[in-house]
Amino acid sequence: MWRMERSPEENPTDRRGGWAVVEKVASVGSVLAIILVFWNFLAAYLCFFGATCTPDTQQIVTYRVLAGVTVLLVVVTVWSAVRNGRRWVFLWHGLVAVTAVAALVLFAVPQVRWDSPLPQMTTFENGEQCYTGGTGFCQGG
Repeated sequence: MWRMERSPEENPTDRRGGWAVVEKVASVGSVLAIILVFWNFLAAYLCFFGATCTPDTQQIVTYRVLAGVTVLLVVVTVWSAVRNGRRWVFLWHGLVAVTAVAALVLFAVPQVRWDSPLPQMTTFENGEQCYTGGTGFCQGG
């Protein structure tokens, strides 16, 4: 017959409030941050015609700031989804979180070394070259 009105604290659909907006802005921001991390990586390492590229200090600082912002935005999206009670959105936030972690590892500036560095090569006065820690066949090794 007649319905008793609930206060916003009692109505589960009204508890979203401003957090839905925060969730959407943080979600879009995290996707943009991932794109900017990739763009920074290209700016640091994209070289043409055999040139050697090394990232400068500004690109390294930019990566670190973007990495921090990306992680913060992903945490905000997941937290606001929990706050809003929107469990089905976790699929999207999970995809963004996995993509963010992959982007931060793959597009790191400076690059993450997955293999051990090559041994250093020493050139002697007679022109003979030997890897450091070499064998008995190398002069001085």
